[in-house]
Amino acid sequence: MNNRSRLAGALATVTVGAMLTTAGVLAGAGTGIAAPPAELTLVYSCPFPLIGVKDMSVKITVTGLPEKPVAGQPTPEVDVTAVATVPADATAGLKLVSAATIEGKAVADTKLDNAGLALDLKVPMTFPKTPIPDSGPFDVIAKGKAPSFALPNPGRTTIDVGNFLTTLTPLKADGTPTGLGTFDSACTIKATEPPQKTRLYEVDVLPPGGTTTTTSSGTTTTSSSTTKPTSTTTSPSSTTTSPTSTSTTPPPADLEISYSLNGKSHIKKLNTPVVLGPGEFAAKVNLTSGALTGDLSLPKTKASFKLFGFIPTESVVELLPVGKTTGTFTGGVVKSNSKVTVRLPDIRIWGIPVVLGNTCQTTKPADIALNSGPNFNPMVGGTLTGDYEIPAFAGCGAFITDVVSAVTSGPGNTISLDLKKA
Repeated sequence: MNNRSRLAGALATVTVGAMLTTAGVLAGAGTGIAAPPAELTLVYSCPFPLIGVKDMSVKITVTGLPEKPVAGQPTPEVDVTAVATVPADATAGLKLVSAATIEGKAVADTKLDNAGLALDLKVPMTFPKTPIPDSGPFDVIAKGKAPSFALPNPGRTTIDVGNFLTTLTPLKADGTPTGLGTFDSACTIKATEPPQKTRLYEVDVLPPGGTTTTTSSGTTTTSSSTTKPTSTTTSPSSTTTSPTSTSTTPPPADLEISYSLNGKSHIKKLNTPVVLGPGEFAAKVNLTSGALTGDLSLPKTKASFKLFGFIPTESVVELLPVGKTTGTFTGGVVKSNSKVTVRLPDIRIWGIPVVLGNTCQTTKPADIALNSGPNFNPMVGGTLTGDYEIPAFAGCGAFITDVVSAVTSGPGNTISLDLKKA
């Protein structure tokens, strides 16, 4: 096995998710004396379903790194602990879809430079199932080990933490997937001024069979380098207080999302379908309460039917929203209520117009309640169904008004709307 393969296999990087991960850890050969723990805290920019890109703090602690590494000598295992703080907004978004736990895998980028031998490593990893609280930020903790191996080259050796990609699966309390399914989150180190320090470990690897003089020099360098990981966390650590405080002080922002809309309604008395759409629905969901509001827009449509069972009749149909659509999105289920005035501006019997104008409409708005099935995924869309009653009509003309009400008004009309994220 060549050096590159040995090093790639030995580098252990623990990544933690719900929108998190962390770094890789690698050590040079040791003489049995461990350096003080190396610590590094970084702020990442991570894209989350529903809420968009948010800051996330990840703290890495590594114990067992050798104080006096020697080229070609194997090292003991190194312990890695990573703690990532998932922001409150992400918690709220996960609870909307009834997520109780989250688990997954990740691939992290780590840069190793062993005295000029530079390796860009992509290391696969997993993190355990982690409970999701009802609200607020929460920590995900992962532990891992870097197996024993040997660095080939004497000289300055460094390890820098990079970006990561997680594949996450939130699960409901019964262990089934939520409407979000499995999704990827590609996190990048947040750009700050000054830039965050990514150096986790830095040490001089001694030559094989190093002399006392070399060992002394190596000890001094190693001692200096082992304090560096601790000191390098000062700047990133201070920057991580911002995402932690911002995730707990203000409430989570509302989710705003737009959908294209198509569907149909079946008019019970006429026993005829009415095609709906293409339309739009612009929704806003409060991530804390799940309260939903939105603006519904539907174009004019037509209905063709046999009046009294034998007279060919055609009508233009308008559904005019009255106020906003309201409802809830909780537990992965959408429940909405829309109030619409039904207007028939153009009715023709045997092709002859009997109603023209905007006065023929329901005396009050129809109250349309719609529900989704379980596991509605707001990032994709889904189907809402329900039934409703058509109120009586007015303004259609002395004789026509009574006929229109008689053949259309009443309960038991069904409606189905397919929403697709715009």
